[in-house]
Amino acid sequence: MNTKKSFLIKDWDKFVKEGRGDGRCEKYRPAFTVREVCSRTQRERVFIGRFGRTFENMSHGETLTLLQLDWNDDVAEVREQFPLDPDITAKIADELHLCHPGYTRGGTIMTTDFLVTWKKPDGSVFKKAFQVKSSERDLENGRTRAKLQIESEYWKRKGIPWCVLLSKSYNRIFCSNLEILHPYRETRFTDRDLKFMLDILKREIVCNYFLQYSSASGELEPLPDKGISLSVTDGLKILLSRKLLVFPDHSKLLTDCHLRDFRENSHVSC
Repeated sequence: MNTKKSFLIKDWDKFVKEGRGDGRCEKYRPAFTVREVCSRTQRERVFIGRFGRTFENMSHGETLTLLQLDWNDDVAEVREQFPLDPDITAKIADELHLCHPGYTRGGTIMTTDFLVTWKKPDGSVFKKAFQVKSSERDLENGRTRAKLQIESEYWKRKGIPWCVLLSKSYNRIFCSNLEILHPYRETRFTDRDLKFMLDILKREIVCNYFLQYSSASGELEPLPDKGISLSVTDGLKILLSRKLLVFPDHSKLLTDCHLRDFRENSHVSC
């Protein structure tokens, strides 16, 4: 049975001792898990291999945000459900004459959906914070606006840029492609197997240039290291998920592509 919890400000010390919001990279522990909160939205747990852990997403919009962050090579770290210090949020609420979330119970601990660390070309890093909402309609509620105002001021005082992302405004084609490719992005192959796939499928593309992707059939020769045979379409999805092959992922659904839409990515090697 799932255990639902109320994360009250009075329990902050216990919250910190449990390590919630602590740790970095694969050792990070979010403020709460999908099993611990009540939500009317679609909650999802998603494993991201390059970050080494499973993420706790409180909505499908958060999952779509996470997939895009994973796809972005400039993103170094993602921390979801990041807790905000209640001493600071309570002070901000008082200064702005706003009701703190959960004020009737003494206040609840606030969180930001994503705190993201980005890499700069010179090797340094910077952070951005994001709150994810479905659409502008979600911002019409007075309590939601007050919460966002407190959150905005919190990150301003921390010197970290913050904004609200509206998931319904995302590029739907791009998001659909990421959802298709994500399971293949998490598969594990040696560099030799990937190069083997790439060499074979580059020839396949040349020989069947005008063939629709969904009509591609047949199997590849057994991989040198794994020793398994993959279908042509699975091989393509594996290479696309690793960006060894690229296609117009923002403007064309993978299922609508022809083999001529795929080309080798000169910026990525096995």
